[in-house]
Amino acid sequence: MNFYKLLLISILFSTSAFATDFVKGTLERDGDHFFILAGSTKYLINTSTKIKSSLPSLDAPTYVVQSNGKKYVFEFKGQINNTYFDLEQTPTLLPGDTAETGILNYGPNEGQYSINGIQSEFGYTKVLNGYSFDEKSKQSLVGKNVLAEGYIDQNGVFIMQAITPANLFTASKADGAPDHLHEKIVKRGARKFIFNEMNKNENSQSEISFRTTFFEKKNNPVVPGDDFLVITLSGRQGDTFGSVNGHMVAGIGEVKDDLTLRGEVSNAYVTNGKDILSG
Repeated sequence: MNFYKLLLISILFSTSAFATDFVKGTLERDGDHFFILAGSTKYLINTSTKIKSSLPSLDAPTYVVQSNGKKYVFEFKGQINNTYFDLEQTPTLLPGDTAETGILNYGPNEGQYSINGIQSEFGYTKVLNGYSFDEKSKQSLVGKNVLAEGYIDQNGVFIMQAITPANLFTASKADGAPDHLHEKIVKRGARKFIFNEMNKNENSQSEISFRTTFFEKKNNPVVPGDDFLVITLSGRQGDTFGSVNGHMVAGIGEVKDDLTLRGEVSNAYVTNGKDILSG
């Protein structure tokens, strides 16, 4: 079976009798014990020996730390049991413990961004090969419905650590961004387009964003609960400093009730200057 840019597949899994809990927070260590600090709540982690062996490197990364000095934030999957958290898998790295979906506004007189009435700022960015997330890039998102993740600072300002069009991670055709390449893809075929056409300047450097989902079976509609495999073929960062494995990442997830895609990807980064913790 060939998988292209995004392929949705249905797989039947047995359902657990217990609801799964998702908690966002930071890791803390006290001797051989690990804790989740989620706001003012603290949970002692119970988990398998294998998963526990991954926690020291997440609590205190050896090679990569955030330049702003803040601890990494994770999503923990498992079950809350009073003051304990039964951790089911290695924690997933997040941009922060706060997420907002809404129109990104900009007040030129005040020089402030806002989402849902919350004053917002872009977080720090690394300068690599002389480039960073510049003002033109930021302004290109103004007036658009975005998903932003980050944290609230001591002044109540939402610091955006990651931002993307809100309709990017969805299986709904109705919510798709303008798809100016759709006819090309249909006509030439997904495989030929991705490997022979996507890298051309007219496509890769276009200022018009687009999204297209390739289905295993055209007549098999996506429904909540379907599983999906996602493969990214290019990080589009365009640099060589600290790059590893061509920005190739892959992951799995599940289609949610509103057809949004919830999943996770794993990176293969090692020692680098990009503040990216290995997946």
